[in-house]
Amino acid sequence: MRDITDLARKAASQHGLLTTRDLEEGGVSRRQVLTLLQRGVLQRMGSGVVALVGAPRTWTQALLAACWSTRPHAVSSHRSAIRLWEMRTVDIELEVTVRYPRQPRINGVIVHRSVDLLPADVSWIDGVPVTSPVRTLCDAGLLFPVKEVRRMTYHAVATGLVSPGAIADLRRRVGKQGRNGVGAVDQVLESLPVVAVDADSGPEVALLEICERYGLTRPARQAPVVFGGKRFLLDLAYPRQKIAIEYDGFKEHTTPQQFTKDRQRQNALVLAGWSVLRFSDADLDYPARVASEIRRALSVDF
Repeated sequence: MRDITDLARKAASQHGLLTTRDLEEGGVSRRQVLTLLQRGVLQRMGSGVVALVGAPRTWTQALLAACWSTRPHAVSSHRSAIRLWEMRTVDIELEVTVRYPRQPRINGVIVHRSVDLLPADVSWIDGVPVTSPVRTLCDAGLLFPVKEVRRMTYHAVATGLVSPGAIADLRRRVGKQGRNGVGAVDQVLESLPVVAVDADSGPEVALLEICERYGLTRPARQAPVVFGGKRFLLDLAYPRQKIAIEYDGFKEHTTPQQFTKDRQRQNALVLAGWSVLRFSDADLDYPARVASEIRRALSVDF
């Protein structure tokens, strides 16, 4: 057997995990594996998968172990894929997909079986096999209401993860199988605004759509402003009226440093004569109210 540091190096590149093949290639016999398990150097994580004891136990490690616990390997999908692609980060379920008719059981893992999963539907994030962004959005239609699928789609299109055309192509392919859930994707594609391809985030798409729907002048995107010797980019703005429209997302404001930076930036804007309207996800659920507040701000003579 090679020195244990060789195993540690290999495991470090795989979220602390090693497969049976890794151990065999490292010159570790089955008897030696049993010894390492008994000594507490290794810990079983699934069929043919072990973890090096001492490596951090993370959600990603557990997900990769689940993928590697089947032959051939499964692919992380559904809520797990949505989290990996950062379309929605609050779900902690472990979900994977295998090709039908396989029916493996993995403790603590939701296993989906698919008749239409192709190699083109699989990507990798940090070494973890995952359904592609387009496939992930189609799967989201099985799990979430149209409103949530729309939010994720807007964000994915705005950030360049997917294109509307790619979603439509995959929807046509899987739709031939009579697949459940594609109805939600259809509704989203039909309502996807043209501004989506030019925006920088899903919330920005939603705000631009609200302005368009309620007859407001479209605000400038990523408007540059210089004050106090510093240059800032505003999410959306009406520069002539000095009105800035900002989106407050939970993820973007989770650290004290970012929270403080945002407040300093807003104070600088106010001192430079700007008015700032801030909206969150909860506000976007009431588009008429958002539009009314923007309209009122535009009507005020600053």
